[in-house]
Parts: sequence; structure tokens; C-alpha cells
Amino acid sequence: MQTSLRLVSTRRRGITASSLLLASALAACGPAVTVHPERAAPTCGGDIVLVVQADVAGLAGCMEVSSLEIRGDVQLGPLGRLASVTGDLVVRGAAIGELALPRLARVGGAIVVADNPNLRGVALPALARAARLELAGNAQLATIDVGRATFGTVELGDNAALPADVAGALRSRAP
Repeated sequence: MQTSLRLVSTRRRGITASSLLLASALAACGPAVTVHPERAAPTCGGDIVLVVQADVAGLAGCMEVSSLEIRGDVQLGPLGRLASVTGDLVVRGAAIGELALPRLARVGGAIVVADNPNLRGVALPALARAARLELAGNAQLATIDVGRATFGTVELGDNAALPADVAGALRSRAP
């Protein structure tokens, strides 16, 4: 079996010792590998469930997913480029202190954040629209940043630390 490798760089086309080392290492991994550093991050399809940190690491750099469910004790930093969830975003029974997705602008379905006993904040500052927002059973949830987002419906329940003015402001974002 012949293995091929092509490195594409927008900065420099010369071969360096590090390029040769990388080429050798990648060639040992299998057939044709193409590296395109100028391309945007990948779109990652399918219904994604995050339970352990390795699950999150597998999505690093993704800009779009079909649906996303967060259940475990995970750090969401590697999802910093995520801009779109075409289906639902569900955070249920997760052991996270903050749901922070700074570039998430669109959720095609519902955002469901429920039964997360340690969740203190939701930070989705770029969010523009979601079909539904449901926040329930998040005893410590006290801060929410959803930018200028609008929602088809808003359902709130049993979020003991959520200030009444914040709850009212969220309800006002649905018709």
C-alpha cells in the first residue's frame, strides 16, 4: 500500500525539518492525509452526548452540531468555537458550574437546562434565537446571559437562586 501526504500552507511552501518530521509521522498513520490550516473548523454532525472530558475533546474546533446533550462533569472550553446547534441543546444532570458557550448564536430547537444541582450560571452572550428555553431544577442558578436572544417559549421552574427580575426578563423574550 502506498501512502501519500500533502501539506498545504498559505505562508510558506518550503520544506523544513519540522515539515519532514510531521510528514513522516503522519505517513505512518495510514493513507492520504491533507492538512489545510487555512480552512475553518469542521462541522460535526450527529447527535452528540458529552459525558466525559474525552467526549468534549473530540469536538474541539467544531462550529456546528446537530444536537448536543451535556450530562457529565466536563469543561466546555474546547467548544469555544461552537456557533450553531441545529436541533436541541440539553444540559441535564451535569456536574458543571457554568454553561459557557461564548460563540453560540443559534439553536434550532430547544435549550433545556434541567436538574443541574451545581450550575450557577449560563453564559450564551452571542445567542440570537432558540425555539424554546426551559430552565428547571437548577437550585444554584443565579446568573443568565443570553445576549439579545428571543425564544418561541420560555418555561421556568424550581430555580431557587434565580432573581425574580431575571426570570421576568427571560419571560419577556417570548411572544
